[in-house]
Amino acid sequence: MSDDEWRILSLRLRALMHRRTAAHLDLAASVARANVALRGFVEALQRTPVEYVTEHPDLAELDLQLDGYYGEQRP
Repeated sequence: MSDDEWRILSLRLRALMHRRTAAHLDLAASVARANVALRGFVEALQRTPVEYVTEHPDLAELDLQLDGYYGEQRP
């Protein structure tokens, strides 16, 4: 391979590494946004009166799932 071909290959490899890093950072940003949203949801759910949660079938199921994951002591 000539020097020009090595340089082209090197630049393409660098571009690939930058795209990979950009995708990784985009995923990290999405996870951070989801974390904030889920924390807000859990806090709102914890503030909800227990009577409402037990009456609403979807929220009651979620409450059971959270109990199964965290146990009776939630963070």
